[in-house]
Parts: sequence; structure tokens; C-alpha cells
Amino acid sequence: MRLFLLLIVSAALSACATQPPHAQARFEATPPPAGAPVRADDFIAIAMRPCDGACPAFEARVTATGDTRWLGAENVALEGAHVLQLGPDAFADLSRVVLANQRQLSLGEIQPGASPLCYYEATNMPSYEISFALGARRGALNIYGGCGGPTSTAALRAVARLLLALERNGAPIGLDRS
Repeated sequence: MRLFLLLIVSAALSACATQPPHAQARFEATPPPAGAPVRADDFIAIAMRPCDGACPAFEARVTATGDTRWLGAENVALEGAHVLQLGPDAFADLSRVVLANQRQLSLGEIQPGASPLCYYEATNMPSYEISFALGARRGALNIYGGCGGPTSTAALRAVARLLLALERNGAPIGLDRS
């Protein structure tokens, strides 16, 4: 499944590899704060919307306790609405990924026709919706996987890191092979 997720994101990135120099934006990495406190209302929400192929489609909202509301729509190992317990260690791992990529995961909307950050769009790609509240840090990203350009490419890489962390921590993103 990790390979499948990487292939989806890689296809989006390779479809849009070059940008004119005037359109490039530069971001510096934002290091996660050491020992950031966890609040009861902290959360990380991740949604992957369907494509015209076998892309997983799901919504997951993970709380600070690791309680996870899961809605598997299609091409996932667990379809339907479920409450999962990924655990506080999973939330801590996801939080580290979010904080390390906070700038890219807080760019708002990057969609074809709606954002100057979406160049050279590829078609039939999934969309991703990320939102989070980690203490005073809040952010949201709604990005089409076919957007290219340096800013959207960096954001899609951050999304891929977060999806891999979610799967690594037990979310049933894998393809249903039954």
C-alpha cells in the first residue's frame, strides 16, 4: 500500500516537474517544538478523495488520545464508519509529521482554477484535505493531487509523509484484496 500511495503522489509530481523561475516559492522547514504539550481538543483530520482509478478514498480524524473516527469510502481495507483506537503514540507520531511540515500543510486551497499555486495539472488524481489543531498551531490544506509547481509539489510531499505515518500507525488505508 505504501508503494501505491507513493506511486500516486509521484505521478502527480512527475506530471508537473518544471516551473518558470518567477513562479517558484521557497519554504524553509519548520522544526517541531521540543516537548510540545498535547491538549484534549487537539486533532489531525485527513481525507483522501477518490480518483478515476483505484485510489483509496477515506476520512480519518485522530484525536490526542488516539481515538480515530474512520470513514472508509472505497479501495480501503475497512469500508464504512468505524471508531478505531490508534493510541496516543500514533497521535504523537502524526503530530511530529504535521509540525515538521506545518508550513506546507497550512497553505489553504490549492485547486485548479482556484489557486495560482496549481500549475500544469494532471487529470484523474485524488484530492487531499488536511486540517489540524495542535495547541495554538492550526492549519488546513485542500489540494488536488494533479497540481504541479514547487509549492504544490512540496505540499503533496508533506501529504504523502502524513499518509504514510497514518498507515504506519494502523489506519486501514491498504487496498482491500478480499
